Amino acid sequence: MIRYKDISIPKPCSVDYDLLPGDEVKRFCNSCEKHVYDFRGKNEAYLNEIYQTTGKVCGIYYEDQIQATTLKKQRPFYYSFVTKIISVGLFLKTILSAHDTQALITPAPITQQATDSTLR
Repeated sequence: MIRYKDISIPKPCSVDYDLLPGDEVKRFCNSCEKHVYDFRGKNEAYLNEIYQTTGKVCGIYYEDQIQATTLKKQRPFYYSFVTKIISVGLFLKTILSAHDTQALITPAPITQQATDSTLR
């Protein structure tokens, strides 16, 4: 059984449902060539009935019917690239500073000069 809270919409459709041709139950979308069902205010039994008869379902919902947190936040295209560059820079800085620290920890060889006070 499908619950409304389990529905995830990673890329919401931008087509206006009210402008699509059809009736109050379903309308046909010419851009994706699928029937779009109206689930606004409908219970989960209706959702499951439609899902069992059609398979994959395209529909319109009220925002509070589904998890609003599953909608993907839009970020600029360069966001991940800049994040990766900064991560690589911090990694290299850490490696190089660890190498410099290791050089400071290595003890210098101790040399001792023999002094004989009896030889004078």
